[in-house]
Amino acid sequence: MRLLRKNPFPREVDNVKLRNLSCCLLALLLAAGCARIPLTVQPQETVTLRLAVGNGLSDDAVRSVDTFVSQVESLSGGGMAVECIQTDVGAQSLQNGFDLALLPNETVARFDPDFQSFTSPFYFYDLTHLTAALNSGEFLFLTGDHLRRSLGAVSMAALCGGSRAFVSDESEELDMYEKWQDVSVAIADGGELLAAVLEGLGAEVSFAPEQSLMEGFLQRDLHTIECGVSELPQLAALAGEEMRICVFYSFHTAKIDWLMRSASLDEKLTDGQLAILSEAAAAALGVNHAAVAAREDAAFKAVEALGIPVYDIEYDEYFSCADQILRNGQQIAGEAEDTAEAALRAVPSWNWETHLSVRALALLN
Repeated sequence: MRLLRKNPFPREVDNVKLRNLSCCLLALLLAAGCARIPLTVQPQETVTLRLAVGNGLSDDAVRSVDTFVSQVESLSGGGMAVECIQTDVGAQSLQNGFDLALLPNETVARFDPDFQSFTSPFYFYDLTHLTAALNSGEFLFLTGDHLRRSLGAVSMAALCGGSRAFVSDESEELDMYEKWQDVSVAIADGGELLAAVLEGLGAEVSFAPEQSLMEGFLQRDLHTIECGVSELPQLAALAGEEMRICVFYSFHTAKIDWLMRSASLDEKLTDGQLAILSEAAAAALGVNHAAVAAREDAAFKAVEALGIPVYDIEYDEYFSCADQILRNGQQIAGEAEDTAEAALRAVPSWNWETHLSVRALALLN
């Protein structure tokens, strides 16, 4: 049993969550005009689209592509096909002859800084909030024009590859942001924004390779670490009864991969063919969300079965603090020459209005 639950998606409204998620998947179809036209097309010859599969993707996203490919063929009655090609061209693949691309969020963020915002610390409440917000019609409205200009792309699905939590063997209960003062925490390499926020909360932050965090924790060299939710049962089992540990489901960041299509397909394909791509993407999204949600729920149940407490955090308070710390870092960076402080190592350059607007999407009233 969770010891704290103050996010807007409590377990007793799971049916509402599912309805909202279904609505966001449907929005993809409506945006493509699926309600007005039949999905099955009968082209004179098969239309083959090239899909660039980039590097650094989650296994969940790659598996979802299989669903996308099979759905395109099925919905089109064999009139459309997708050829998957492994490439390191990255986001530029959509400008270099590819029709579709599966790209990690960090790659897209190099072209559109607003996308860095979506993996910023303590941004989403949980997996359902992330999936519903980033796949909503409102999200496409807020970000679509800029994405077309910067990357020549149209988002079809935001796929989650899992989230992260904090684990501690100390007595601190990190459910509230005030409790980070003087806490030593180790996070994975590349988490500069997270480091800036945690140091802003008073923590002492160190970096380590992902694979070294669990090892250092089990050897008691590290006392508070971040950990992938899927790895929590393994960590808990290895810790054994001699280590008193607790888990904080912070959802402080998540792995996001994007299934995108080239904006040039607007002129190359019919409305029916574009609708097929949208419905296939919605099917892939549904498979992705169900798989990740089931795996992470099972991970928490396995940990709780071992008698290890799992706490949720004060979500809104954490986000407000993170927002203030990163905004202040941006202001200081514009004035200071010395950029040694953590808050200045990775100053966000996203649009703050978009940052707040996207997070507000799909929240229950």
